[in-house]
Amino acid sequence: MISPIIEWAQGVNVRETHQLVNDFTLDFFNHYLKGQPLQILNNAVGTHDDYILEKG
Repeated sequence: MISPIIEWAQGVNVRETHQLVNDFTLDFFNHYLKGQPLQILNNAVGTHDDYILEKG
């Protein structure tokens, strides 16, 4: 399932964006449902080559 928001953004690699969302979602659920340590959510806040993530 792809968010309609992606259609609004020009120049966005949809496959990479979809993979990024999947990675973050999987990390969240693995931590909170399976008790596994966070792999990327704790380390991902900040500016990266492909995205900016701000802790809310």
